[in-house]
Amino acid sequence: MQTPAAPTRSRYDGAAIAYNLVGLALLAVMIALAAAYLVDHQARQSGMAPVEAELAATITKTIAGRELRIPAGWLRKDAERVDGFAGEASLHTTLTLDGMAAAEPATIDITLISRSRLRASSTLLDAVYLHQFTDETVDGPTGLVGKPLAASSGYAGETVWYDPLAGEPFVAKCLTPVEPDTEAKCLRAVILPSGIGVLYEFDETVLAGWKGFDAAMRRLLTAIGAW
Repeated sequence: MQTPAAPTRSRYDGAAIAYNLVGLALLAVMIALAAAYLVDHQARQSGMAPVEAELAATITKTIAGRELRIPAGWLRKDAERVDGFAGEASLHTTLTLDGMAAAEPATIDITLISRSRLRASSTLLDAVYLHQFTDETVDGPTGLVGKPLAASSGYAGETVWYDPLAGEPFVAKCLTPVEPDTEAKCLRAVILPSGIGVLYEFDETVLAGWKGFDAAMRRLLTAIGAW
């Protein structure tokens, strides 16, 4: 009497399942490597070159309903280097912008948050800043107008820099430092097409590269899925 074929089929099914699991694991590794390569490629185009170790550890965060894949080395806070939903993410970048000295790369802190928690600088220009300008105009980077804000309105030591010719202008507000021999710090807020709000913080010297600022940030944020 012949032995039933069922055990042979069971062994075959087990081997097939194991083969499929290995295939899925390899596929996941390939996807992770492709994502890391994309981030690296976009970062190098923007003048930023993170080390390979930073790209290898990618943190997945969901902010404002958007899933982001962020190299761990770009996150400013160790506590943020965990996967999952988050109210915000704090990034730190260094890159070279056209108009700035090559030996002086720009250091920019980026905070990603929900758009409901942020008003774009371009919106504030029309709604708030224009009504608080003094009569003075400050000399600065070519193409930008610098207007101090009235101290009587609570803006002592603050200057707004903006492009007067653009429909969606570059706008940044800079605060004169309290400590001597330190750079003025500037803030620029933008709402991305994805619905994520972005707050940039950088030294006033970065304004020299303002024309390429948004393009560089777009490449960087597109690479991690925020744009």
